[in-house]
Amino acid sequence: GMRFHPSMTALITARLAAATVHEAMLSGRRYGAADAVAAGIAHAEAGEGDVVAAAADLLAPFTGKNRDLTRALKRDLYAATVALLEG
Repeated sequence: GMRFHPSMTALITARLAAATVHEAMLSGRRYGAADAVAAGIAHAEAGEGDVVAAAADLLAPFTGKNRDLTRALKRDLYAATVALLEG
């Protein structure tokens, strides 16, 4: 096994439900696409030939948004995680 760096642990725990983090980190479970979506690890699943189109669909709501504002909002939402990643 391996130990996660504190910044990686912070990133994972900031984005996933506690039960998912516990199972994934302690058991080493590997997730297929459908299970990853169900667990909140991935936003969607797509076949190899559909990945670019699926990614574009996920990004569509953000098109035209102010990037500086979006960046600032994310930094505020994940301030503790960002601090660990930068430190």
